Amino acid sequence: MEGREGTDQCRVITTSLILFSLTKNKILDECWSSRSELYGRHLDFLKWRQEIEDAEDWLVTKEAELTDATFGSSIEEVDSLLGMFFWSHNRRSVLITSTTLYACR
Repeated sequence: MEGREGTDQCRVITTSLILFSLTKNKILDECWSSRSELYGRHLDFLKWRQEIEDAEDWLVTKEAELTDATFGSSIEEVDSLLGMFFWSHNRRSVLITSTTLYACR
């Protein structure tokens, strides 16, 4: 009977070790899964922060352009500058068209 008792104890120990190993692997898988999710969230945060920094840099450059006096400081000045731009642009277009037509004759 002692031989059978030793075999039964061996089976119990073997079963316990197998269950322990399975439980350990399950816990490790859950830990790695949680860590992977955490790293993914952190990566998303870092990308978002970089986009925000890029947007802030862009805004700083545009703000400098807006405070430039050559763009006008009131609606009337901007309207006047736009009028001069379009007058100059239209005159240039007319000159180019006239020159082209004259050269084609």
